[in-house]
Amino acid sequence: MLLCTWNLGCKDAEAPKAGAFKWLGDLCQRLKPEILALGLQELNPRLLPEVEQTVVQVLNAAVPGAEFQVTSEHCGSYLPLLLLSPVKVTAEAAALRFTFDKHEVCSKGCVALQFEQKLPICVANAHLEAGHGKLEARNEMFAQIAERFPARDGHLLVVLGDLNYRLQGLQSFTEPTKKTPLASRCPKFLAEFEDAVAKCYSGEVVQLLETCQLHGPRRSYGFEEAPVRFHPTYKRAKADSTEGVPRYDLEEPRMPGWCDRILWRCGQKVEVEVSEYSAVESADFSDHRPVYAVLDVR
Repeated sequence: MLLCTWNLGCKDAEAPKAGAFKWLGDLCQRLKPEILALGLQELNPRLLPEVEQTVVQVLNAAVPGAEFQVTSEHCGSYLPLLLLSPVKVTAEAAALRFTFDKHEVCSKGCVALQFEQKLPICVANAHLEAGHGKLEARNEMFAQIAERFPARDGHLLVVLGDLNYRLQGLQSFTEPTKKTPLASRCPKFLAEFEDAVAKCYSGEVVQLLETCQLHGPRRSYGFEEAPVRFHPTYKRAKADSTEGVPRYDLEEPRMPGWCDRILWRCGQKVEVEVSEYSAVESADFSDHRPVYAVLDVR
């Protein structure tokens, strides 16, 4: 299985063209997966047909004769999950909606596809609450996902998406928003941000990873993850032509984070091996970098 997640940031913008998905075609050409699950976030539903068509064209051009087909479930939200395979896979859709102050938010939530491929598999695409200080809300959503899709013997659950977990940092700063004037940015936040970015550029990402907010909930609910050896995937500078060298958004700074993750949980009699887990630095369409994992499941 090839599993990918990418926050496109296309709630109002135009859909990405084929070149934005070249990395996905290259992966499929090299790996030739039996199944590809692609979870996208912040994609306006009206753009989904165009994106589906683009992805299928890219894959079939990269792997001639494969004839990838797509099964999608987007639940009217900005959160599509595409299941692609050269062989038709029948999937059942399941959705979990989150609410904030009793009002449903279309761009946050979780959608899932359940299917049988030698064993029962469920892939869930999640987009959790944003903001450095919203840890409690993120944890509540993560708990809902874990409870909605329990671990069963012989079953595999994969959760991918923009989980929005950040570096813990100091508790006393206020992270700026898009509406925060430059002169009003919290000095404590700016100091933490500059220190974290400096560590990213100097290669000290291992030390930063120790402060990731996801560690606690992941362990509490029994999810596994391959070792993270890539740079924080958010908030990155768009249109970065320097492949392999991360650049963070200095105009609208956010506390860096490994927001984009791929986790799994399985019952007994299921073995999962991860041969690759990485981010794609060349994909600079949005302020997130896509993350992919290659799972060998038995």
